[in-house]
Amino acid sequence: MIARERIRGAGGRAHRPGLIALLLLAWCMSAVAQGPSAVLERNPIRADETVRLIIESAGGEAGTGPDLGPLDRDFEVLGTSVSTQIQIMSGEQSASTRWIVELAPRRSGELEVPPLSLGALETAALTLQVLEAPAPGTGGEEDVFIESEVYPKAPYVQAQVTYVLRLFHRAEILDGTLQDPRAADALMQRLGRDTGFKAMRGGREYRVIERRYAIFPQSSGTLHIPAVRFDGEVADAGSGASSFGGLFMQGRRVRLRTEEYRLEVRPRPPEFPGQTWLPARNLHIVEQWSRDPPELRVGEPLTRTLIVNAAGLRGDQFPEIDVGSPEGIRVYPDQPTLRTSTDSEHVYGSREQRFALVPLRDGEITLPAVRVHWWDSMNDAPAEALIPARTFDIAAAPAEATDLVSALAGGTGAGDADAALAPGDGAPAASGAWQWVSVLLFALWAATVFAWWRSRRAIGAALAEDPRAPGMLRARRALEAACAGGGDADAARNALLDWAAAAWPDAPPRSLGETARRLGAPLEVPVRELDRFLYAPGEESWNGEGLRRAAKTGLRRAPRPARADARIALPPLYPERGSGGVQRSAG
Repeated sequence: MIARERIRGAGGRAHRPGLIALLLLAWCMSAVAQGPSAVLERNPIRADETVRLIIESAGGEAGTGPDLGPLDRDFEVLGTSVSTQIQIMSGEQSASTRWIVELAPRRSGELEVPPLSLGALETAALTLQVLEAPAPGTGGEEDVFIESEVYPKAPYVQAQVTYVLRLFHRAEILDGTLQDPRAADALMQRLGRDTGFKAMRGGREYRVIERRYAIFPQSSGTLHIPAVRFDGEVADAGSGASSFGGLFMQGRRVRLRTEEYRLEVRPRPPEFPGQTWLPARNLHIVEQWSRDPPELRVGEPLTRTLIVNAAGLRGDQFPEIDVGSPEGIRVYPDQPTLRTSTDSEHVYGSREQRFALVPLRDGEITLPAVRVHWWDSMNDAPAEALIPARTFDIAAAPAEATDLVSALAGGTGAGDADAALAPGDGAPAASGAWQWVSVLLFALWAATVFAWWRSRRAIGAALAEDPRAPGMLRARRALEAACAGGGDADAARNALLDWAAAAWPDAPPRSLGETARRLGAPLEVPVRELDRFLYAPGEESWNGEGLRRAAKTGLRRAPRPARADARIALPPLYPERGSGGVQRSAG
């Protein structure tokens, strides 16, 4: 795959590194084949902050762009940039165009982003929640300060708590280390990547870097979250030398701390009806069949797949799905697939489970309802996800399979099986031979299923020994795909950072340079070449073959310590997205 990108700006400057994750987010959230899409980078925001509106259209022709006139009622348009991405894969070319519009709300409250025309099509309307700005005089005295926010204040045990860090700065940050929050008896997970925006404090404009975490308290009672510290160096206002990109700037050290938090974690409510406690923002279950519509016949296996998805839960929090034991049908469960993903707001978990169903008799058979009890944390009430009971009219088995079904159901002994396989009076001898062939084929099929099941369990056990392995494997495959066919540099960068985040979860590197240093030979050189291509002007193309070959063995040999220092280097402080909030501490 060959990817080329043209970026041009109008009324604002587009920084390529800061837009990479932003463009990928728009790509994932848009259904480009269905016409133009629109998405807000952050929601909610505060009245003194800006937000980016991302509009995407398939086809790659920017034309005159969207009509932004309807935005004037509730927003001030501060700037617009546009990028066209062209991809060539297997000789087929596809293109898409994205407009990034920076908006400042004119008031607080619930504001509508109206449909915007793009040629003969238009985007869908969006709703933006704009919170009140802080009182005049709040902030604005310091060149750099830090804020934090935690919500909800009274969470349930094992429910997601969101922790937000915001670093405000007017001066250039030359170096810095930002701690991760920590809490005893709680699980912690980063939400998305660092995001950037502008905000007003005390009548002065600041650049803001926002970082978000999900915290899952594991016991009820008081949850103490200590203060988080930022240690860094900022440029002196009169140090000059800015024409050299900050290379010779003089700096001063700063040390900032957030507030401490003590949250009262509520226990599982006694009125919750389920056996496994599942506090979530939303949860639903879906059903899929290997044949649609599902048709069941005696002796013929059919696969039923049940998938439970939830916002605010990790994949490992889901219990086993109970499908019951209906009479007249055998149910063989497969090993479940558990997944956990994040965006800038929530953790998303899913459990996918397959069941092989083998009917043992014809006639009507009812599969019982499948119920998953969960707690709706938005409405503070019990809820239920349901797959209703279904009744099937099972078709009879072919004549030659009848005895095999009886054996499967346990209804025939050895003597019965011999009698069943012997040709009857007047029956051709070939019939008995055919039945023996059927028995042999059935035995081979059963052995194959058993061997596959054993291999799946072995793989699952291997992955369970190292929880980092699934994320590393997915990222390694993504890197291989990004390097193939000429190479997609942006996708390769993201895959490498995803691999590094999975390999070093306690202190993931935030740049390709730091990743290259940790990986060492043979990957350090091709990773630094990729970094130079992404950020050096004038480079036209990148060949990922060298990185692909080095990664084949280099990623497997890379050092992966069991624990790492919790203090991590702050990434280049000009990133992408965020959301509003309140408590701060200045230094």
